[in-house]
Amino acid sequence: QVVHRIDQVGAGEGGNGLTLEELAEMLRQAAKQYLADDVTVEVVFAEQADDTALGKLKQVLEANERGERDVVIVNYLQSRLTGDPEGAVGHFAPLAAYDRERGSVLLLDPDRRWYEPYWSPVQALLEGMATKDETSGKMRGYVWIRR
Repeated sequence: QVVHRIDQVGAGEGGNGLTLEELAEMLRQAAKQYLADDVTVEVVFAEQADDTALGKLKQVLEANERGERDVVIVNYLQSRLTGDPEGAVGHFAPLAAYDRERGSVLLLDPDRRWYEPYWSPVQALLEGMATKDETSGKMRGYVWIRR
């Protein structure tokens, strides 16, 4: 089987995690195996939390909010958004909504043992993504899946 469960590849407590590229490759394989060939999986690294990166992120959020055939999964330093020092780890979460007027995104945090879905300012999310994963040496960011 091409697609593996995330917990089988080292994500989660005590695991070595996934990079954005590894997640993207898993999603591409899943799309090929289960959906269709017309799925695009784009990896965007948040190199900086500057105005240019913020503008691009807002464009993606607006397109995602208007569309019904795409998903954005963000990878960020969890403690930057939650304030929890024990959450100073890389974390993946799908975005559920974007409130343009308030400048906030709704994150469906999969760590339901400790967190409920929560709203975050877009700028704070970008700052959480513009951090380096010490294990891989790469910046965090997001994966945009479109069909």
